[in-house]
Amino acid sequence: MDRSSAARDLKSRLKEARRAVAENRLDEARRIVDTLTGQHVEDSTIQYALFEIAVASGDEVGSSAIGEESFEQLGVRELRRIIGHAYRNGHFELSEKLSRRAQRLYPESPVFRALRAKALYAQLKYEEALQFALEVLPKVDEDREQAELREIVLRSLGQLKRWDELRDAVRQLPIGLPPKLSLTAGRLAAKVGLIGLGSLHFAHTPEQQAVREKEEVARQCLLLEALLREEAPARTELQLPDAAVEAAIVSLLQSSVAYAPSNPKAIVFFVRKLTKGGAEQQVLNLLRQLLQVGYQLTVVYEDEPDDEAGRGYRERMRLLPLRLLPLAAGSEREIPEPLSRLEEMLPAWILRDAVPLYHILSEIRPAALHTWQDAINISGGIAALAAGVPRVVMSARNVSPVHPLRAKSGQSFFADCYRRFLSSSRFTLTHNSERGAEDYGRWLGTTRGFSALGNGIDFAEMEQEAANATAVSERFVTLPILGPLVVGTVIRFVDQKRPELFLAVAKYVLSRADNVQFVAVGSGPLLGPLERQVKEQGLSDKILFAGRSTAVAAWLALMDLFLLTSEIEGLPNVVIEALGFGVPVVSTNTGGVAELVRQGVTGWIDDPTALGERVLWCLEHEEWRRAASTAAREDIRSRYSLERLCAQAQNLYRSNTEPPGATEGGPREQVVSLEPSPIPARR
Repeated sequence: MDRSSAARDLKSRLKEARRAVAENRLDEARRIVDTLTGQHVEDSTIQYALFEIAVASGDEVGSSAIGEESFEQLGVRELRRIIGHAYRNGHFELSEKLSRRAQRLYPESPVFRALRAKALYAQLKYEEALQFALEVLPKVDEDREQAELREIVLRSLGQLKRWDELRDAVRQLPIGLPPKLSLTAGRLAAKVGLIGLGSLHFAHTPEQQAVREKEEVARQCLLLEALLREEAPARTELQLPDAAVEAAIVSLLQSSVAYAPSNPKAIVFFVRKLTKGGAEQQVLNLLRQLLQVGYQLTVVYEDEPDDEAGRGYRERMRLLPLRLLPLAAGSEREIPEPLSRLEEMLPAWILRDAVPLYHILSEIRPAALHTWQDAINISGGIAALAAGVPRVVMSARNVSPVHPLRAKSGQSFFADCYRRFLSSSRFTLTHNSERGAEDYGRWLGTTRGFSALGNGIDFAEMEQEAANATAVSERFVTLPILGPLVVGTVIRFVDQKRPELFLAVAKYVLSRADNVQFVAVGSGPLLGPLERQVKEQGLSDKILFAGRSTAVAAWLALMDLFLLTSEIEGLPNVVIEALGFGVPVVSTNTGGVAELVRQGVTGWIDDPTALGERVLWCLEHEEWRRAASTAAREDIRSRYSLERLCAQAQNLYRSNTEPPGATEGGPREQVVSLEPSPIPARR
């Protein structure tokens, strides 16, 4: 191949790699770049390509490896594009760090200040985001950038509750911006009640007053649209003030009369998606148990994504003797009277759920509606009140909903709805962990109406799965077996699970013990960089990355110790499963792990910096491991059995008075020490 052809080929392959990065196909991009090494390609070209992939995957080590001189040579345009990858993939902290680094190199350019403002807002650092956005706004020429920065200004002021400044900012929106972008900011301000102000900030707005104020907001938004378009306004869908939605719930609570159910064992489940996940697995487990004790079940779902991971889940769901209905099954009918009189008060996304669900509930007349996760809880609760469902069980998972740049609602919106629902004895909000209940309690300012609904694991099915999974042992024995001990984890390779900490602990232990191997089961964007690191350091025979597996139980059966390094968790199913299989656990103190691990008896909870020593101690004390294995198996299988899950749910469905623990004090507290115990002396 001549030089010009080689150059064209290189350019083409780099373009292909960049396209793969832009579409988040990072493993494919990495393979393309790997083919360029050793083919007389300049080192800097490879370096830049690897840097871009590292940034897109959130690999801080890889993204900090490039020197200042090379960093500067990328130029403003390339850096902007690369930092944008980190932001779009949710690596907000990395995006901010790189923006700050680029800002030092190009102090006169507003581009990186704008990127930094967006990254700061996404990390909930509203004051800093506001400062940067206001500072850079006059220097930005591009319409889209201006609109995004204005939205950050408006949202940050709203989050900081600086109402007067926000009202003034909305009034000063310039004419001449693209209408769609400007109206995004305008509708946002309307949603938090900042045009017209009035009583929109108060929690007890009467229904009629809320409607009047909603109409005034709509009028002013349409006027704003007319000014921006410089033409007569068209009808648009508005984001409504939160107070109007709360007033709608108050109205329904006052007028709703519970019907007599068609069958005391008829239950409707309302879920977001039919796909694989922790909450979804709990839904499936509970459905199976309820069917065994004679319940008539209907599952209504919003979406059925065509993802490979969820196909098996959907097939298992369809094998069950229950009705499986898409929400669209009730969507062709008219808005019913209980909701039509409140139509102007409810956002379109709530009506899209509530109207078809109302018709399904009215047809079935179940004894209870069981909703899963926050947005579904809100729209499902409104439909249930309109239809007269006598009992509504809302399942919260993990922690309260706090997310940057959330499109549908802010924290206060859901919180107000929950508080109104829970003022009625027809509603209960369940949690699968004490940590989750505490977090929601802080968010709502009350634990009234809270109940426990723990996870349930089908250990018999898992044992059968382990017995049938020959592929796992075949894969495992391809490694040179240098010792009898295996430390493992099951993990998604993403930032919040800290897979790099798992690798650091593995290296620490391997530097001090030669009779152990480490196994990480799972996949994700951070898998590739860690695999390469292990290969480069010659540790592939000691650290196995098994990839995604449908036979998790078989892997657990091979482990002597389970290591969890997550920064953020709810009540992790995988820890319940490991302990239930008799595998002692060493973990960081995250989520509800302290409720699962009996400190020093079935495992250890420790500071991240002490995990290596803790693992070594466990490996050296075989007698402790045997005792911990027996204790873990007995403890977890008694506390997280399917029978217990089913009994808890039946109690919630039956009750039509205040649910268990539904006092202002909430569920009985269990005192759990969250302090790590001292590490016993090693032999």
